[in-house]
Amino acid sequence: MYDGGVGMEDYIIDVNNVTVRFNKANNIISQFSDSWDDDKLILLPNFPKIKDMVSNHITQENYLWLITYDLPYDLFYKIDNMGLVPYGHVTHEELTQTYYNQRF
Repeated sequence: MYDGGVGMEDYIIDVNNVTVRFNKANNIISQFSDSWDDDKLILLPNFPKIKDMVSNHITQENYLWLITYDLPYDLFYKIDNMGLVPYGHVTHEELTQTYYNQRF
């Protein structure tokens, strides 16, 4: 979990109150888009490998999604190359298929 920091309270999002189960990533993001300034918050699927990679940057999570704060670009790029960054109209189910079809 994020250990706190100056201004972090501005980025707290209650993901449990967001309709996330079958929504497309852009629909989830739009539910709290006013908090997504400066590209500091990133929505990622809550998969074991991803969670291990970003554990020091998690600010919110539920059983499907992680919200990270201030994720380093090289780590983001690595996850993106795995095909696990939810762009636009991708759903969690589609990311799940991608995740389990890969060998890590």
